[in-house]
Amino acid sequence: MSKQLDAQDEQFLARAIEISRHALEDEGKTPFGAIVVISGQIVGEGTSSVIELRDPTAHAEVMALRHAGSTLGSSDTTRWHGDIA
Repeated sequence: MSKQLDAQDEQFLARAIEISRHALEDEGKTPFGAIVVISGQIVGEGTSSVIELRDPTAHAEVMALRHAGSTLGSSDTTRWHGDIA
């Protein structure tokens, strides 16, 4: 069962695209971006840093999760409350 995107979903998608473009156009990185959303708030953002960090795990989604953990003060994702998108 698929859910149609609402206006907030579209805003979040636009933000992920925006940081992907910024990574490519302004930083010369690969064009991959990700966000972590909990209860309607962006708590983490990330772009791919695989090449510059020489870290095969530094994908955009991993970097966004790392940023979210820092923002929330916990690396234990089971303690992150709310609706996670």
